Amino acid sequence: MSPDAASVAVTFELPQAEQVRASRAIVHRQWSTWAAYAFFALLSAGMLGDSIWRAWQGWDVSWPTTLPVAMAPLAMIGVIYAVPWWTVRRWRKDIPIHQGPHVWTIGEAGIRVESPHVNSTLEWALIREVRENPEFVFLCLSKRFAYIVPKRVLQGGTAESFWQAMERWAPRVVRAGAGRG
Repeated sequence: MSPDAASVAVTFELPQAEQVRASRAIVHRQWSTWAAYAFFALLSAGMLGDSIWRAWQGWDVSWPTTLPVAMAPLAMIGVIYAVPWWTVRRWRKDIPIHQGPHVWTIGEAGIRVESPHVNSTLEWALIREVRENPEFVFLCLSKRFAYIVPKRVLQGGTAESFWQAMERWAPRVVRAGAGRG
């Protein structure tokens, strides 16, 4: 893809902490994540409520055993929350594609991605939608996978050119404040 008059380029590094926050934002877009959070919270509350009801009815309740068992499902919420950190940490250890700087040139043919270990073009047909949240822009290939652009690199005229390119070529653009972002 050769740069054309309508193309826009952004250059950035993506530190691990930013990648974890972006990955967590993608995970939290999934209804199943929120369903799991609710399930484990309700399971814990139900177990604790049952123990309180039994104690109130005069049953012998072993609180040193009951409390840790009733709180164990809450630990699963922490595990689910930590999965993006574990995943990103593992990716960054095993696969060097995170190393930058990353240069993205956005044009009519797609997005040209260049970095020390990557040199490819992402065609517009692969992108389902472009979404943003307060910190990132997500170029979503599926509900669970997206390329990430930190919004901190979109300043002034670059931001305006970037969003014009997205509106022009991306199949669907969902800006923050225009629905679930």
